[in-house]
Amino acid sequence: MPNYTTLIHYQTNDQTNGIDIYIDYNYFDIPVEYQGQPIAISNLANYMGPYSGKVEFAPCYLPGTMIETPDGERAVESLRAGDEIIVYSADERSTRTITSIGCGQSNVCASAFDDLSGWPVRILKGALSEGVPYKDLLVTSEHCLYLNGCFVPVRMLVNGLTIFYDKTVGCSNYYHISMEPHAIVRANGALSESLIGKGHSALLHDQAGSGSPVLMGDWNSAAAPLNTERRFVEPLYRELEARASLITGERSLPLAPVCDDPGLYLVTDGGKCIEGLRGTNGVVHFAVPHAVRAVHIMSRASRPCDVYGPFVDDRRLLGVLVGAIMMEKGGVCSPVRTHIEQSDLAGWQPRVARDMRWTTGGALLPLPEREHEGLARLSIEIWQAGPYRMPEAICMDLKQSA
Repeated sequence: MPNYTTLIHYQTNDQTNGIDIYIDYNYFDIPVEYQGQPIAISNLANYMGPYSGKVEFAPCYLPGTMIETPDGERAVESLRAGDEIIVYSADERSTRTITSIGCGQSNVCASAFDDLSGWPVRILKGALSEGVPYKDLLVTSEHCLYLNGCFVPVRMLVNGLTIFYDKTVGCSNYYHISMEPHAIVRANGALSESLIGKGHSALLHDQAGSGSPVLMGDWNSAAAPLNTERRFVEPLYRELEARASLITGERSLPLAPVCDDPGLYLVTDGGKCIEGLRGTNGVVHFAVPHAVRAVHIMSRASRPCDVYGPFVDDRRLLGVLVGAIMMEKGGVCSPVRTHIEQSDLAGWQPRVARDMRWTTGGALLPLPEREHEGLARLSIEIWQAGPYRMPEAICMDLKQSA
């Protein structure tokens, strides 16, 4: 068996910082045909497990994707740094040299939302137009297609019929093509993209699901603008959805029913549930025992992209939009501002306004010290709630009353 050694060059802001690490054997399971080639490793969390908190969703192709080159089409996994491929712009077709090939391995997290799970997206033959792509195309969910003069992430076009998450594909290698500058390329006959910068998105997440993916990369130097606006993407989505119905003879599944009731309640640090009493102007009042030092604000939660459709580029998990919080004890009313002042508080999205912040459906709220025994009244101002997808509703029967 060959005695492989993996050499890792560490970089800071794309500049080598002089730190090199040698690892015996092929630690990252890089395909052996890349021996001696510089490889950009993506999705390190799948290699490093709990030692990596950052999962990178780079735009990539799965093996078997055919890339147009001056000498005909070649499978993406056969390309190397220094090879030439065909690239496109608004008014010309030319050749460009590949600067590097990235290789990674995807491991599926089936419990995550489909777009964050690692499932590849399958674009069926002819899904985009007649003969485009000319055979099924498999890409990662953040990969962009070039449509109507703009790049659009394929996750925003998933219709469940001709563009869908292929859950029959498990762990697989994937590849991305880097060149300078960023380019439009043809993959299986469809106009697509090379890698821009260090990738488009990253998800910083915790187990509460408060992470919200953000499209990244230097789009000022992109081969075409990125457009994720609903007013641009939804007409594209509807057009491809109608085409999908003609091709398959089926209709896309309707969106799940929604409700506006947040099902709001508190869970104390002792695990007891406290029901609220609705007041005026969106305020809900809760009677909190003296011994309670923290509560979780519990509610239903949904993502706008799941409520309205994937053409909405908002993947935040939203519970309720909380404004002012007051605690009254012994006739003294004091503001509680932990949720505003502590940015890393578990279960909260980043602030959307000076004194308002969304929960993710289960938000920690530490409470101030209280001198007087007995119950205190905790009043929470709710600015917005819902709509929520009903299948994601919290099971109210599991609650225990305090």
